[in-house]
Amino acid sequence: MLDDLDGRVAFSVERAAIVSGIAGRQFRGSVKFEPSAITLDNIEGVLAEGRLAAQVQFRAASSGLAAQARVSLANANLSGLMPRAASGQATGRVSFQFDAQGAGLSPATLIGALQGAGTATAENLQISGLDPKAIDAAMLAAERGVPLDAVRIGDVVRSALDAGKLHIPVATGTIAIRAGRVVLGPLTAPAEGADAAISSDYGLNEDALDLRFGFTGAPRPDAPDGQRPQISIALKGPLDAPRRNVDVAALISWLALRGVELEAKRLEAAEQEAKRRRAQEEARRKQEDEARRKQDEERRARDAAEPTGSTVAPADKAPALPPTIHIAPAPGSAAVRPHRPPSRPVVPPAPPWVITPADPR
Repeated sequence: MLDDLDGRVAFSVERAAIVSGIAGRQFRGSVKFEPSAITLDNIEGVLAEGRLAAQVQFRAASSGLAAQARVSLANANLSGLMPRAASGQATGRVSFQFDAQGAGLSPATLIGALQGAGTATAENLQISGLDPKAIDAAMLAAERGVPLDAVRIGDVVRSALDAGKLHIPVATGTIAIRAGRVVLGPLTAPAEGADAAISSDYGLNEDALDLRFGFTGAPRPDAPDGQRPQISIALKGPLDAPRRNVDVAALISWLALRGVELEAKRLEAAEQEAKRRRAQEEARRKQEDEARRKQDEERRARDAAEPTGSTVAPADKAPALPPTIHIAPAPGSAAVRPHRPPSRPVVPPAPPWVITPADPR
């Protein structure tokens, strides 16, 4: 039947549903009919406040229906591209473009055979429930003695993730379409308090989303071997209701290594402090000994400098007696003469004895 068609039809659509919960407006373009081919040409419209441009061609082929498409979206509001269940959880501006082609005997096999590539950019991206400060919360919990197991640390991390948002100023990545799956990323960009890596795998036929976020904490001076802490978050399931899974295994290993190194550094610091105190005490004793030695030297020097004719009595000689005190008799009283012993006659000494030897005759 397509062999008999040839011509062009312009169209304009005020509102059109793209996928479940996502609609565009002010679409216009033309449909070009050719023998064995239909082309949607110069399609333009507004999708999530962004400018959509597309060109799609379907052509009959020996393998069934072949399709070729070029699609671009510029400066769209991310929240407008989210399913209703996730409305308001992500904000920012996104742009992407890709080319794709494939062939199949049915729509399902055609989608499963799609191949293509493109690029994507996100600006001022904010996603609720993905606060990178969860890494800091886990470190603080470990320092306070929370056991390093998947349950306890996992609860701390999940609560901290829910308390804030992931904020990425700008991120760029690649789009790959393989076997009916759209693969995004990895998009790598610095976030507030961490570096973020985003990757996504979406099955067009299965409506199966596998969106992954990887957070790498900032470098820290007390990190073990210079390593950086990491956590992984996965959103899996249907596009409108994925389930979140938080993997903290790598973070727990990092916390354990950090705890060992912190304890080793604490013991080393305590040993250094003890050495410092011992050295300080030894220096104090040396100063005191030196002060005493100087005092002894100064005293000996003073003793040596004393004059030899000093009036100070030697230590081995008694001090001189005080002068004699004369006591006069009271007035009107007879003078008392001192008692004197009776004098004795002076006897002259006897002549010496003379011994004359005998005459030998």
